[in-house]
Amino acid sequence: MAADTMLAFLFEAYLNAIGTKTLPLWNDWDDYHTKIDKVFQHLKISPDWGKRPYSSVSAMKRPRNTLAHGKPEKTEKSKTFIDKAAGGQKGKEIDMTADWQKLCTLEMVTNACHDLTEVWKDMVKKSGIDPLDLTMQGELTVTTGEKFAPKSCR
Repeated sequence: MAADTMLAFLFEAYLNAIGTKTLPLWNDWDDYHTKIDKVFQHLKISPDWGKRPYSSVSAMKRPRNTLAHGKPEKTEKSKTFIDKAAGGQKGKEIDMTADWQKLCTLEMVTNACHDLTEVWKDMVKKSGIDPLDLTMQGELTVTTGEKFAPKSCR
């Protein structure tokens, strides 16, 4: 679940990175779908959300939204299970796995990671931005007036 969520965040960060560099009126606070529309229209990318790589990238948004905007869900299932191993007795549990949990498999996350990389490379290529211009750069120095000497553990 954590990997799914981070991939969803990463895709939005990619949209913000490209949008900031290519669109003069970019707003990081725009709705997720507005960002996709603006960036992809500008880059002339027409994603097919029903096929990879876009389908798996899109699927990662569901677990993220479930965590961010969790809502109670009422589910009713009526099934009788016969456990043959227990001599035909009733009582086997019903699988109550939520739909979003099915997206949290190793295969789904691995596919989404590879697919997001493919989408990102296409976005960078079509943007014409030098990839080095998309990296964070900076320098930080911390200075104190005293020599640092850690206190011993007692």
